[in-house]
Amino acid sequence: MVRCLLLVGVLAALAASGHSSQAAFACHPDRLYNQRVNLDGDKAKEEVIALDSHNCAHTEFVAYVHVRDRCRGVWRTYDLQSDGDVLQDFRIANADGRTRRSEVFFVTRRLGPVALGVAEVVRLDDRRSGCARVRALFRYSPNDPAVQSFTVELKNVAPQFQGLEVVVTEAREVAQRVTRYRYDRTRDRYVAYG
Repeated sequence: MVRCLLLVGVLAALAASGHSSQAAFACHPDRLYNQRVNLDGDKAKEEVIALDSHNCAHTEFVAYVHVRDRCRGVWRTYDLQSDGDVLQDFRIANADGRTRRSEVFFVTRRLGPVALGVAEVVRLDDRRSGCARVRALFRYSPNDPAVQSFTVELKNVAPQFQGLEVVVTEAREVAQRVTRYRYDRTRDRYVAYG
């Protein structure tokens, strides 16, 4: 109770002193993830950078996931087609279960009245010719105007499948639709099941 009264007193003092109402808003920090992990077959670790940034007035937003890979003495940056306004989810995990190496999972959203964004599970594949290449094992981007919102989760929901599954939940005006995806080793990508 004392803290509430103190906060009310500070806000009232700011208002009385002629400060703009924007000065009273607290600006919560950006989220920056910068992890080094081996995503491909060489010994060098890659740098995975995920950013969720905004200004204090919440009028400018930036979210993305990049992977930096050192190959032949030069850093290469892959932007993963991840640009958005908000980083809803980010995780480095052994998603496919095919190799011991990890994959990158992320969900970025665009703000607005329509559900826009992208979710991916990305792997760095080795190539005999040289530098690794980025491969999307799973990609979701809502393209149906009936989808009002969506969530995408990476989790173990079906132990009979190797690796982790992707669960997409789409909220629509009438009902909710849930689609599950599992990694298919033969197709080397995630496929819908159930």
